Amino acid sequence: MSTTALRILRLRKIRWLYLAGFIAYLQLTFVLYVNSNFIGNLLGERYVGVVYIVSAFCSLFTFIAASQVLRKLGNYRSLVIFAALQMGILLGLATVTSPFLIIVLDILLLGLEPAIFFSLDIFLENYSHPGDGEDDVTGGVRGLYLGLANLAFVIAPFIMGAIVGLEEHFRSVYFVSVFFLIPFLVVIALRFRNFVDPPYVGIGIRDLLRSLRSLARNRDLFGVFSSQLMLRLFYAISVVYIPIYLHVHLGFSWPVLGVILAVTQVPYVIFEIPLGHIADRYLGEQELMILGFVILGAGVAAISYSQAASVLLWSSILYLTNVGGALVEVSTESYFFKKVDGRSAHAISLFRMIQPTATLLGIFTGSVLLFFLPLRYLFLVFGILTFCGVFFASIIRDTR
Repeated sequence: MSTTALRILRLRKIRWLYLAGFIAYLQLTFVLYVNSNFIGNLLGERYVGVVYIVSAFCSLFTFIAASQVLRKLGNYRSLVIFAALQMGILLGLATVTSPFLIIVLDILLLGLEPAIFFSLDIFLENYSHPGDGEDDVTGGVRGLYLGLANLAFVIAPFIMGAIVGLEEHFRSVYFVSVFFLIPFLVVIALRFRNFVDPPYVGIGIRDLLRSLRSLARNRDLFGVFSSQLMLRLFYAISVVYIPIYLHVHLGFSWPVLGVILAVTQVPYVIFEIPLGHIADRYLGEQELMILGFVILGAGVAAISYSQAASVLLWSSILYLTNVGGALVEVSTESYFFKKVDGRSAHAISLFRMIQPTATLLGIFTGSVLLFFLPLRYLFLVFGILTFCGVFFASIIRDTR
């Protein structure tokens, strides 16, 4: 097959991955925003973190096991199995009444979810890595992928708020999420059944420790991994504690909360695609990371000082905060994926393990602090921590 034909084939596959990623993120968003309140109704807000901590351990185990599963089953079969299991868990959450079973299923849900996006990363890296004589467009591909994925974070809260409503029908959200996985599986089955897997390098506990030691000695990878960790700390506390704070403490209804969350996710949609191209062609990633962390840290800290139940005020604060988040997200993703290709399953696995690690650290810290501080001061602490990202971003060697 000619170089031109291969390039066209890759572009077609990437377009289908954009669609699959959008659907997967739409399903994920439905679950994330209501989940902490749903579990909080069962356990109380101080103990919500326990569920997320246990699920983070499950996610870490999932990532360690994922590369072994890839080697035995291949990426296509692995993804189909992950999605099918997710459908079963969501159906369970929508129907079971036992509090114990709900907690177990919720832990499994949160623990398994990252595996789906890990598999999508493998597909995307195989088709987006440039061929001989082609320009590196990783930033543009990643920016568009993230932009479309984050479009789901804009659309889903509107629908979620309407479904949950004033009477808080949380179970309906889990049931609707199942239906989003059906077209996702159809796309994967029709377009990626014949995917040819690259050779994968398995990663066990010893491999993980060895990779972490190598990571610590490489300032570029250490910087981008640490920057991603700071970003994921923000995501962890925002997904769990911001809905609780706005709904329980400030009294926003779910339909209103859905509008606020939708509007404030817009920066991820409108900024990440052009920012990906800017990182490829003009500035590089370092400047975008540093600016993003300054904005993000200021926005998170500002949450602590805002107690008025004003839709405009909270939309403005969270919008500004997510502008910083968008800058950091696209720059760290672009920088990292310029350093690896689709064969680097172990490196991608480590990078994606940052999410459960950040969830573990962030929610554990938040759970402990809640025994000593009101919920709103949690955001001041994490705002200060987020500013540490400026240091980590400053130590990498920029791509331009």
